[in-house]
Amino acid sequence: MVFLSYSRSNIAQIEKLETYLKCRGVRVWRDVTSIAGGTPSETAIRRAIESEASGMIFFLTEESLRSVPVIERELKWGLNEHQKDPNFFLLPVFVDRGPKETNELILNKAGINISGFHGVVRRDDWTEAQLCREIANEALKAVCTRTKINDEIFVGLHSRSFKKIEPTPHFDLDATGLLQDTVMIGEDNWNIIDQAFTDFYRAITSSFSSKTVRIEGKCHLSLASLLGRNFNSCSGFRMLIKQDPVFWDSACSPSDDIVLNRESLKGDLCSEEVIVELAISGDLDARDVETFIKTNKLEYRSRITVTARRGSDGERTTELRSSEEAVSVARQIRALIEGIRKEFSPKEIHLLPRMPLGLALFVGMHSNAIGPIQFYDFDKEKTRQFTPSVKLY
Repeated sequence: MVFLSYSRSNIAQIEKLETYLKCRGVRVWRDVTSIAGGTPSETAIRRAIESEASGMIFFLTEESLRSVPVIERELKWGLNEHQKDPNFFLLPVFVDRGPKETNELILNKAGINISGFHGVVRRDDWTEAQLCREIANEALKAVCTRTKINDEIFVGLHSRSFKKIEPTPHFDLDATGLLQDTVMIGEDNWNIIDQAFTDFYRAITSSFSSKTVRIEGKCHLSLASLLGRNFNSCSGFRMLIKQDPVFWDSACSPSDDIVLNRESLKGDLCSEEVIVELAISGDLDARDVETFIKTNKLEYRSRITVTARRGSDGERTTELRSSEEAVSVARQIRALIEGIRKEFSPKEIHLLPRMPLGLALFVGMHSNAIGPIQFYDFDKEKTRQFTPSVKLY
C-alpha cells in the first residue's frame, strides 16, 4: 500500500495518478477513498502511514508546499517511518519547483531535509499522462523491491468491480477507474491499460526470478486477453488463472479431445471486414449480433461462427473441463485467425467472444504477431450490445 500525500487543490492530477498506480498493481491509500465516509482525520492518516503503508509519494506542488498537513505532518511521519525501516520508501515528485529549491523551502519551513531521496522531476515537455506514468513506474519499482516472492507472483485482476481477494495478492491490477462496471469506454483508456500492463511485465521481469504468475479476479474478457498478450506464449511465463474450482495452467500440453468447428456465412465480396463469433461457452444471441452489425453498419466479407466439439463423435460442447482443453482451443483459435488472414486478407477482424475468463487469457497469450484483432465485450446488464474494447496486435 502506497500513501499519497498531496494538496486538495491538485485533486484532478491525483485522481489520474491514482488510476495509473492501480493499473500497475500498486495499491493506494488516499484520504478521500480509503477512509469510511470520506472524511479524513489526523489519527486515521497517521495510522495509515505508520501501520498500513509501505511507502509514500509526495506530490510537491506550490499548493502542497504551503500545506501544513503535507509538510509538517505527513512528511514528518513518513520520514520517521523511513528512519525506523529503510525499506519504507519516500518518493518526492517535484512538480512546480526543482529539487534544490524545494528542499530549501521545506528545510526552512519544517526543518526537514529530503535531499537524500531519489524522486521524479517533472520535465517541461511532459504531459500529465507522461508525469503520471513516470511516477507510477518509480512507485512500482519501489514496491517490487519490498515484495518477497517465493514460487509464484500472485496477481489480482479487476475491472467490473473491485473485490478483495484472500489471501492478499502481491499485486492488484485494478482497472475499475478506467472501465465502467459493464460498458467499455474509450480507446484512450485501453491504451493506458495496455501501457500499464507492459510496464508491469517489465517491472516483475527485472525484479523477480519467478516465471509463474497466479491470477484471480473478476474482469472483462478483453482485460484478461490484454494481460495474456503482454505475457505472451514466447515470454517464458507460466500463467495460472482461477477457473472455479481449479486453476488453469498455460504451460500444460494441449488436449486432442477438443476440435473447433467453423461455419461461415458469405457476405459482400467487396468487403474487407470479417466477423468471428467465438461461441465456446454457449451460443451468441443472433439478435444481438444482428444489432451489432446494423449499429456499426458493417458490410462483412464473411461471418464465421466457431464452436467446440468433443471426442470422436464430434458432439457439441460448451464446457472446457481442463487446462489441456483450454490451451488446445486457444492454439486452434490462433490457427483459425491465421487462416482467415490468408483466405480473406481482411483489414479488420471483429472478434465477438463467449468464453471462460481463463480461455480469454490464453487466447491473448497466443495472439502475438497475427495482426490487429478488434476485441469486443458484451454488455448484458444494460445495453445488450457488443462494444469495442481492446485491439490485439
